[in-house]
Amino acid sequence: MPWNELTVFQKTEKGNLELKTRQAGLSAVLRQLLILIDGKRNCEQLGRMLPARAMEEGLVVLEANGFIHRGTDPAPPGASAPASTAASAPSTAGPATMPAASGGGTASPPRRDPAESFENLRRRVVRALVDCVGPVGDDMAMRLEKTRSAEELRRLLPTATQMIEAVRGRAAVESFTRQIGAI
Repeated sequence: MPWNELTVFQKTEKGNLELKTRQAGLSAVLRQLLILIDGKRNCEQLGRMLPARAMEEGLVVLEANGFIHRGTDPAPPGASAPASTAASAPSTAGPATMPAASGGGTASPPRRDPAESFENLRRRVVRALVDCVGPVGDDMAMRLEKTRSAEELRRLLPTATQMIEAVRGRAAVESFTRQIGAI
């Protein structure tokens, strides 16, 4: 889990708007979680209200799509920040990694065909995302469409695959990885 049990999430303006308009068509579980996020309850408290897996997957999807953001992320008393929290922070060193299609772990993404235009590459990744998760991935698709280089696109892939796994499971991540091919 890329946050600890004391992390508190807050709704963004987009999250508040979604509760009023239902424009994004969130599932009942995602909507319920969005309602429960009040800027006061931490992950441990939210975990008592929903099944752990639903809460964890829901937080990934809501955060990746801009409905919520982290308000506070205190470390437990006497402990340093958990490695999983540090691992979720964007890195500026080296190429991003994404889950390997053959199961567990990470692998460097394969390099793309230099003859393929960046626009075609970006279009292929966005199409694969939409094929895998449908409208719930619209915000991530928009973020991908705003990228201006293959490297920038590559940096968003771990977030995209995390969202796909939360929404559709590991098999969907593997399908996405096959669809996007070399990047």
